[in-house]
Amino acid sequence: MQLGPVMALVSGPTVGNAISDPENAVAKLVAAVADNKEVVQQLFVRFLNRPGDEAAAETALRDELPPILDYLESVVPDDGGYLVGSSLTLADISVASPFANFIHLGVEFDAAKHPRTKRYVERILARPSFSPMIEREAAFLERTAVPAE
Repeated sequence: MQLGPVMALVSGPTVGNAISDPENAVAKLVAAVADNKEVVQQLFVRFLNRPGDEAAAETALRDELPPILDYLESVVPDDGGYLVGSSLTLADISVASPFANFIHLGVEFDAAKHPRTKRYVERILARPSFSPMIEREAAFLERTAVPAE
């Protein structure tokens, strides 16, 4: 299964709209369940029809993400351009969207090894069409975070 399309579905405006509508199932779930890990598990089941697997996530970060970053480093423009043509397209949105989730999760990658990718993603996510949603998501996550024990 490729996670790119799934991540695109669950980031950006989809989550932004969900968390701002108190009648949305996501907002109701978050209000009803205090444990963030349990919220994530329940969302994972709702989206993918199976529970989350932390070991699989760690493996993906360690083994699968680095070659993806290496590939992106070879194809993203380093001059402020876009992946296809001279304007923002679905290609740019699809590539940048998962990085918004990485920000929320505290996942970082080696900017020294992938400087073009870092600059490209930061530029796309800073756009007015992205940044307000990321800010709303971050505020929501901070508001609903369960304090560490």
